[in-house]
Amino acid sequence: LYFLCTGGKFDFDDLFNKAREKDTGLNAFYFAHAIADAGKLTVMPVMKKVFDREKMIKFYTDLSDRLLLMAKPE
Repeated sequence: LYFLCTGGKFDFDDLFNKAREKDTGLNAFYFAHAIADAGKLTVMPVMKKVFDREKMIKFYTDLSDRLLLMAKPE
């Protein structure tokens, strides 16, 4: 997801909406919590593409915060 969204070819909102069409149980609140702990990753898989771990953590933290705001009832 990180590479798809930061590569400029895909928009997260569009991807999320398409995913929700396929899985009607997917919602912003639960997904936000699922990605919120990205900063706690201690072991990374072998990557074929070089990336900045801190930028990745910021991406997921910011995205989690934004999703929680979207899920907040009015």
